[in-house]
Amino acid sequence: MLRRVAAEAESGVVVEDLNAHLDPGGHFVQYINGVNVRYADGIHVDPAGAKLVAPWLLTQVAQLGTVNRAAQGTSTTTTATSGASPSS
Repeated sequence: MLRRVAAEAESGVVVEDLNAHLDPGGHFVQYINGVNVRYADGIHVDPAGAKLVAPWLLTQVAQLGTVNRAAQGTSTTTTATSGASPSS
């Protein structure tokens, strides 16, 4: 259902497949490589599970942002000001 709704949206909605990372081979698992990745309810991802999927998910989000900026003709480069310190 989510994929259908996303496909019908005009705003470029993307559905990322966390199950591909949390359910290897399409089968539910509580542990991945000996690490418990879910809370006791067996559904929600616990901090260890989040740590496992975060690198992949953040890469996906960054790529989507880059594609979106490119489509809008906006630069993907950011500039940091050296020596600047936050004001208190």
